[in-house]
Amino acid sequence: MVVIATFKGIKSLPNWLVKIAIASGLWPFQRNEIKELRFKWLSLQFFAAVLFIVTGLIINTTMVIFRYKANH
Repeated sequence: MVVIATFKGIKSLPNWLVKIAIASGLWPFQRNEIKELRFKWLSLQFFAAVLFIVTGLIINTTMVIFRYKANH
């Protein structure tokens, strides 16, 4: 039984539902050796955010260079 806190109060989820959610990747936590919940998507989200920012900067810089060359 996993207990989660929501805005409407504390709810408990059955073990079978948690196992299905962990197996399908929908549950953002995973149990480690000391039975604590550890966030497993943090590194993936950080990598995606950095990649998004870098890609945006590259596209923006490329557009500025092309506009400068078109006008000069």
